[in-house]
Amino acid sequence: MNEEYKLAKKIGNDKSVIVQVRKDAGGNMLQLQMYSADVIGNRAYGWAEKFTVPEVVTDDLRLYEGHLYPSFSTDSEVYIRGIATMHTYTDGTQLQLHIKWSDGLNFNNKGYGYILDLPVARFKPMLEFMAQADVSCIWLDETRWICEEE
Repeated sequence: MNEEYKLAKKIGNDKSVIVQVRKDAGGNMLQLQMYSADVIGNRAYGWAEKFTVPEVVTDDLRLYEGHLYPSFSTDSEVYIRGIATMHTYTDGTQLQLHIKWSDGLNFNNKGYGYILDLPVARFKPMLEFMAQADVSCIWLDETRWICEEE
């Protein structure tokens, strides 16, 4: 990507990977965009993925009133940055959404927000992109977080 594109998309020169979440992708759909300066995925800028999540997640995303960033593929400023992290464990990969503006009542992990499994059967190409682009934090001595029933 050239410097004009980076400026328009608010990508700093020191950013090799950016993960952003669409504020409202419609219904209970979550849309991720990942920019990578070094790895080509299913888009020229990196990767895009859209998938269903529990409605409480998308309801809380819609409550966001902070700064929005441009899409990597259009001029629409509809994305939130700095809230999504990926974590790879010995038994799977999870997406963690740090939604700090919500009251937290619906979080499936009270300390961290929403933690969602990314099953290999469904997300294998995206997980391979993430591994190549160093998007995920690797925790090879730990197993993934599993929600405990209250």
